[in-house]
Amino acid sequence: MKKITSLFLPLIFTVAIFNISHVFAQEKSQFNRLEERTDRIVSTLKDQLSLTDKQEEKIREIVKTNFELMRKKMEEVRSDPTAMRDARRKQMEEMDKKIESVLAKEQKVKYEKYKKDRAKRMRQNMERRQSDL
Repeated sequence: MKKITSLFLPLIFTVAIFNISHVFAQEKSQFNRLEERTDRIVSTLKDQLSLTDKQEEKIREIVKTNFELMRKKMEEVRSDPTAMRDARRKQMEEMDKKIESVLAKEQKVKYEKYKKDRAKRMRQNMERRQSDL
């Protein structure tokens, strides 16, 4: 019995360590994607709106916080597609308001155009996905 225990205990320990490291790797991967998405959005806004360094910093924090809140909300309503869509829309509206509060008047006009273009791209992506079904 001791021999069997001494053989299986290291195996169980190895499997447990592997599982734990796999979970951490997934979390790190999700964090990296979050950072990449945040960087991409902020970079686009900086180019299109001619953001100052201070505005860029504030908007980066707004976008990052928005993604974190949205991820939590999506986990809460995962089983209800309508609730997911509504939560996503509400979170985007809140993020837009916060971003607009950081912008100057002429930047707000450009941001409105950016939002319209974003909505158009989202519709096109949705149509493309539906046609692929």
